[in-house]
Amino acid sequence: NRSSDLENMDEQLVWIFLSLGVGTAICILVAIARWFGSGKAKAEHQEQPEKDAQSIDKTANEGLRKRRGPIQKRGRSAVVEKHHLQAADLKGHTGSVLGLNFSPDGKSLASCAEDRTLRIWNPKDFLENNHKYVRANVELDYAKTVSFSPDSKAVVTAINDCNTVRVFKILRKKDGSGTCSVALDFPQEHKESILMASVASNGRFILTYYCDTTFIIWNLKGEILARGDTKQVKNNFGTISPCGRFVATAGFTPDVKLWEVEFDRSDDFDGLVRAMELKGHTASVYCVSFSKDSTRAATVSKDGTWKFWDLDVQYKQQQDPHLLLTAHYNHEGASSAALSPDGLLVAVTCQTSIHVFNTSDGSLAGKLDKVHASSIVDLAWDPLGKYLASAGGADKHIRVWHNEWGYRARIVDLREKIAKAPSQAHKERLKQQKKDAECALASIMQLRSD
Repeated sequence: NRSSDLENMDEQLVWIFLSLGVGTAICILVAIARWFGSGKAKAEHQEQPEKDAQSIDKTANEGLRKRRGPIQKRGRSAVVEKHHLQAADLKGHTGSVLGLNFSPDGKSLASCAEDRTLRIWNPKDFLENNHKYVRANVELDYAKTVSFSPDSKAVVTAINDCNTVRVFKILRKKDGSGTCSVALDFPQEHKESILMASVASNGRFILTYYCDTTFIIWNLKGEILARGDTKQVKNNFGTISPCGRFVATAGFTPDVKLWEVEFDRSDDFDGLVRAMELKGHTASVYCVSFSKDSTRAATVSKDGTWKFWDLDVQYKQQQDPHLLLTAHYNHEGASSAALSPDGLLVAVTCQTSIHVFNTSDGSLAGKLDKVHASSIVDLAWDPLGKYLASAGGADKHIRVWHNEWGYRARIVDLREKIAKAPSQAHKERLKQQKKDAECALASIMQLRSD
């Protein structure tokens, strides 16, 4: 019996050790599985922020492509040294400045920004320390572009989220104060994102331009007169000529199309017809700008060139615009451009800098290097050509520059005209204009020395 008991005990010990061995093996396997699982989860946790950031960046890029201007980094504001030609640094916006425009009478400068405000500045204050403005709020939205009515008493804006036009009425007092309030909202008539809105100088129509290939002509009541298709794959830029007759469209294709908005003698809309094409660029066109009399235009392209055109042609007799000049600029991304009112200069943005060229020969008249802390998104000349204003986008600043280059170019131009003047009376008028330009230039030089 004792031997039988020993055998049973040995058998039990074998099963105990076997159970312990199996249990230990299972614990080791579980521990290994958990260790690998933890490492994988940690790796996934480390990769996830990068994936999330890439997803956010992709979404942001897709959204910003629908807006006007290049994508910009925000949050930092680099120190920018004051340039000797700076007339004013207009501060007040708390979000990226997207657009600006001078009024036809030259007495106001309007700006719009992502801070959901419009601001109407007074050029009389440019040389002062304090810059007064009239403010309007864009409730739960923001304006992409701003354009003055012909009488300078209202502004037309392209509203981002609502994807339509909003008109603000301006009431200004003699002391510079005033109000700017909503007067009219247009209906939303197109699904694709709006890029800009502008009103014709003759007050006959309003243009809206969208990120696909669509543009719409409206009357001032918010009723559609016509829809146009640029057939340029993707729209980049649209504007109205200062004479109020033509709409210019630029897009992915290398040509610029000009359309005439026709009205009959009773001022009733009579149609939208293709008038001219500006051909010669080899890549998409970023921007089109007209001279004040609409006889000249400048175009800036991704191909690294800007071109100067003569539009004073009989296009209804199939006469094409004349290419007067092609010149190169420092192409470092999407650029804005503005042709001076007299057509003697074209200003082109190069990221944070502005290069000013003579349209007579394409030479560089001057440059403003690194005058903003982020890429410049818009330029505007005042109607008299006295100032050039620039919008610094994400740096939230609007800077105004003395047009020293313009007065120099005007003096040279007037000298040539005086020599060719057909009569003594005409010559005397030109001499007086030259004297005025020389006095204005001397005033700027005095400010520089001070």
